Amino acid sequence: MKKKFIPIVAIAALMSLGGLATACSSGGTDVSSSIPEESTSVEDTTPSSTTPSEESSSDTTPEVIHVESVSIVLSPTTIKVGETSSATVEVLPANADDKTYTIVSLNEAVATVNGTTITGVSKGTAEIQVTTTDGAKVAKATITVEEVELPAPTINNPGEASYTVAAGADLALPAVTATSGDGETDITSAIEAEDFNDAYSLSADLKTFNSKVAGLHVVSYYVEEGEGDAIKSTTLEIEITVTPATENTFVTEGENDPAAIAEYGTFKDGFEDGYDSRLYKSLGDANGAASLTATSDAIMGNSLIIDLNKTAGRALNSLFVNTFTSIFRRGESVTYSVEFDYKPLTESSFGDVYFGMRWDGMAGLNSNFISNKTVGTTTHYKVSFPETTVPESGNAGFFFFKSEADSAACKVAIDNFVVSAKKTTTTNIVKPTSEQLSAETGFTFDWKENASTFGKGETTLVEKIEDETIRTGITGKEGFGENVMHLTGNGDHLFAGLDATNLVAGKKLIISFKYYKVNDSGFNMILMVSDAGQTMNDNLSMTEVEGNVKQFCWEGVLPAGTGAVNFYPTSGAFDIYMGAMTVKLAEPDPVAEGETALGHKVGDSWTNTSRPFGTGSVAGGKATIEVVDTPASVSGEGIGATISKITYAEGVSDTNIEWYRPSNQQIEAGHEYKITMIYYIETWNGGARFQLNFDGGSAGGAFVPATGMDTSVGYHKYEFKWVATKAVDFFSVYVPEANGGSVVYLASSTVELVAINN
Repeated sequence: MKKKFIPIVAIAALMSLGGLATACSSGGTDVSSSIPEESTSVEDTTPSSTTPSEESSSDTTPEVIHVESVSIVLSPTTIKVGETSSATVEVLPANADDKTYTIVSLNEAVATVNGTTITGVSKGTAEIQVTTTDGAKVAKATITVEEVELPAPTINNPGEASYTVAAGADLALPAVTATSGDGETDITSAIEAEDFNDAYSLSADLKTFNSKVAGLHVVSYYVEEGEGDAIKSTTLEIEITVTPATENTFVTEGENDPAAIAEYGTFKDGFEDGYDSRLYKSLGDANGAASLTATSDAIMGNSLIIDLNKTAGRALNSLFVNTFTSIFRRGESVTYSVEFDYKPLTESSFGDVYFGMRWDGMAGLNSNFISNKTVGTTTHYKVSFPETTVPESGNAGFFFFKSEADSAACKVAIDNFVVSAKKTTTTNIVKPTSEQLSAETGFTFDWKENASTFGKGETTLVEKIEDETIRTGITGKEGFGENVMHLTGNGDHLFAGLDATNLVAGKKLIISFKYYKVNDSGFNMILMVSDAGQTMNDNLSMTEVEGNVKQFCWEGVLPAGTGAVNFYPTSGAFDIYMGAMTVKLAEPDPVAEGETALGHKVGDSWTNTSRPFGTGSVAGGKATIEVVDTPASVSGEGIGATISKITYAEGVSDTNIEWYRPSNQQIEAGHEYKITMIYYIETWNGGARFQLNFDGGSAGGAFVPATGMDTSVGYHKYEFKWVATKAVDFFSVYVPEANGGSVVYLASSTVELVAINN
């Protein structure tokens, strides 16, 4: 039987029911795809017979094509916050039946998705994931979001770009402001500023500039905003020229490189580079003793100011000049000379103030450099460190030092610093034996084949003396050879050729030489006896020979314990050229009956009515001494119209005030003396003793009297006898214990020889 087919109208109705379209939407992405219509036939329900082939054909339907893969590409892959990127998705195969998919962000805090558009939200990275509807195929891409870069902030200067101001004077700075990169927000409070030339010139509120250092200063203002890699900053500079109170006239002439010292050259520094000055930058300043100024305290331009009290107490408190530590020629003899100008800034005795040269393991080659103590007066100082061998390794340099701090200020200005190095003359150093010294003609140091050294002495080849007048005055003259010994400066000039190994106690020592005088003021000779000194000028003569040439002669009996001979000028201007020096040991002259070795007789006496060492702060600041009109309440035998007033500081002990120096007429060991002290006690606090301390004291009974002098309030004429245990050059009034606030009026001291014990 033949099949009957459903009418066409019915078939159309069936097709409209089976051909439904599907749509998917996810994550804000709408993607549509069609599902193919399926051929559908409806059979006639009237029974009929069919062939097998006809029945199979009516059951086929079309094959479904599934999604195999998906990929996603972002363009661009890096955006900034607020910017967008587009996603391109490819679903394969291209003829897949269901090509719909969804796109999502796996980190919506960084980026969000709307359709195929990705929008940056904040700095970071986010994975963008696509997933197909058919088969759940997945692909990912990474989007990087960066912060939006704002423009840099701005700094506004309503004032001038440059200013000029005097050293030490206030300068009102312009009211500098700052605005954020957004062009609106005021960020003035975030401004920082610095003067790289002077860290102390700006006030905390950045409103005022004040610097004591002359030269160009650049004040740099700085502001920043943002974080990390997004930080934006802006700077603004204002130039300020600081002018000195006194114009600088010191010219370095290109000699401002310290390395020149290593080549026997010269280095100069006038501190005109301020804190960048070579010498200033090298200072070792443990206690903050150094500063710079161009105010009226300066000598000219910028000067170095030293608070000497801050260098006192111990060696490590010294102000070290370390510029040349790595420059000195090591392990070889070199003569170094240093000169500079100084100006005292305070009323002070400037006692025990030294400039010197030192290296590890040695106390230093010291020179008391302040000879002119007048406040505000500039003095030129020069010192030589002759024939000096700096060790192969270790620290080395120059230094400023004060033994003890004073109770009052002790400040000095230093300027125009010059250091030079010079190759030394080759000599043969010897030390004669006592037998050689005892020869009939003695022993002659010619400073060449028979040479030795002096502290602050330089062996000099005559033909190399630069000053023609000096060179002519020495060349070929009797007593002068090929070399001479050049002695300069004040203080110790210890002679290495004579010491305890060849000086014989009880023998007469005779020293003679000719010298050319540049300046021989304050020339003394001291025998160093048992850690003390005896100034032996009573037997010293210096007579003119011809022009500036003079003859030096000294002879005297050597006391027990003599260990060295020291030429000790008191003037910093001391400057002589010494010819060949002859030294001889001989038997002493017989001592006359009734006389000491120095020719003193019973009844000889010496009186001090004032302190020969000067007034002001004394004993390292532990007391002050001044000469005053004698108060009406202070009276008694031996008290005159003026008197020395001693005031002791609070809370200190071991106070030693030098008082007596008997015009180089020594108290001789072994003889008996009567010592008379006339003084008035106004106040005496505590049970401290009041003694005399001979030449610094010793355990051998040099503190007299041991129990102390009378310290009751009122007038005292205190007499006691003492058999001298040592030869004495000076003595002090000494208070071992604390007696703070005590006041003593000291009128006089008298030493009288009362018995000779030969």
